[in-house]
Amino acid sequence: MIKFKSAKVERWVTLFVVALVGGIITKLPYLKDTYYSTLEQATGSTKAQLGMLLTMYGLMNFVCYFPGGMLADKVSPKKLIIISCFGTGIVGLWYSTLPGYSSLLLIHCLFGITTVFTFWASMVKITNNLGDENEQGKLFGFLVV
Repeated sequence: MIKFKSAKVERWVTLFVVALVGGIITKLPYLKDTYYSTLEQATGSTKAQLGMLLTMYGLMNFVCYFPGGMLADKVSPKKLIIISCFGTGIVGLWYSTLPGYSSLLLIHCLFGITTVFTFWASMVKITNNLGDENEQGKLFGFLVV
């Protein structure tokens, strides 16, 4: 583990890393927004099927938000973020093989688990723990920038 001379520097580096990971980890489920026609051709999916992929992701997000918060209270948020990164990476590798439609549905469900259930509440908790109540606005403001 890296040790910093200043707790203030460590706090801002932690916030930067969490924000960076938060920005990257959520890109995979939304690839269709950038590569719509390419993804449609490569997977042989219809427009309705591609729309259903994000529907499945959204449903999993909805289901996972509340229990994800409870999980982040019971398990170390740092460990959950590491699990999220590796899990999303593994699922992303599977996604890169351009499997069939039913596998794509499962992949987007798994993205919901790795980006919301194990990641989102952990990111919020780590950010919350970086400062006192007077600094929360600044910390969360920098988190979403």
